[in-house]
Amino acid sequence: MNGDETIPGELTAIHERLDAGDKRMEGIESQVAENTRLTIENTTLTRDNAATTQEIKDLIVAAKLGFKVLGGLGVAFKWMGIIAAAAGSIYSAYLLFRNGGSKP
Repeated sequence: MNGDETIPGELTAIHERLDAGDKRMEGIESQVAENTRLTIENTTLTRDNAATTQEIKDLIVAAKLGFKVLGGLGVAFKWMGIIAAAAGSIYSAYLLFRNGGSKP
């Protein structure tokens, strides 16, 4: 035998190892494809969640602004009530003094 000849048992072992390697590679490729699919699905869900979260945040900001406006209106109405009560009291006092006080 010279160095150029291959022993049939070695050739069979090489083919078996190559076949086993092909099967492992197919499994790895399948896992990579599944991971890619799951990553795409996760990215889509994350983007949808971010959009929904932004909408909720916008609603909270709008509600907060609305409460500030209502608070400002409450203060304004409070002062308007105080001014109206004072004006009514002043007008009543004016009428009382103009008509000469209460009559028995």
